[in-house]
Amino acid sequence: MQIVAGFECAYLPWNGHDLLHSTQHTPETKMGQHYDVALDHGIVMARDGVSPNHNLAARFMQTRLPNLLVVWDLLHYHMLTESPFDYGIRVGKAWKAVNGDVPFFCCPQNEPTLAPLMTGKTLAEAVAEGHALLEGVRSILSQVFVFHVDVPRAENWFNSTIHGINIYPHTLKEPIRDIIKEAQDRTGNLVWISETSWHDGYHEWENIHNKAEWLNFIAGECEAEGVQSICWYPFVDSPPWDHNEGHDRWSHGLIHHDLSLDEGLSSWIKKQPSTPT
Repeated sequence: MQIVAGFECAYLPWNGHDLLHSTQHTPETKMGQHYDVALDHGIVMARDGVSPNHNLAARFMQTRLPNLLVVWDLLHYHMLTESPFDYGIRVGKAWKAVNGDVPFFCCPQNEPTLAPLMTGKTLAEAVAEGHALLEGVRSILSQVFVFHVDVPRAENWFNSTIHGINIYPHTLKEPIRDIIKEAQDRTGNLVWISETSWHDGYHEWENIHNKAEWLNFIAGECEAEGVQSICWYPFVDSPPWDHNEGHDRWSHGLIHHDLSLDEGLSSWIKKQPSTPT
């Protein structure tokens, strides 16, 4: 089973909360240390994000690590002040400046299905924005691979060959195996779990009580349906979305704010053989 490190990169338009800043997942703060932890756990794949308001090249430079593949969210609830095509050109140029002709892996628009709730964009607007952004990226880069990231039973909005499903205990309404099987049958694509986690003190699910038990359960359901990749998201504890100024953190990550670890989750992940990218 391949465990993917998922780094929260959302920007919340209703209050200006930039989670790259509040989780200190920036090149100037703890981003490098976060990746050190991931690599120390044998993790060779990550889901991360760029932002229109951050230095794109600096983020790409930080992840130029041996044997590491990163899937980049290009918009994660962000609101653009430039055309999506122009933003795509900026992303493509920054990637090329840092990585040359190395293939680029991305999710153009995180969870388009939730765009009306999270951003006020209509679903059609979010999908069109993602397509225009991809067009800009592809005008610069010759090798662009698209990953799907959305809620269960969402459409494959960007014609990706890797179909991601976000699964959390508090929103789960049907058996995980049924969700996976439906996606496999409908899309014919390779399926991965693009987000899952357990929030200590909040989630409840049958006889599961902690992060390691939840991941073990998810892994068993995935193995039964031939799914090989699970993204633990977020990998770093995040502050509550509407209380980003305080020191409180949700306990849903492997890495705590002080860089200590959830020992049970750490032990479970370290037992898994790493999968070459």
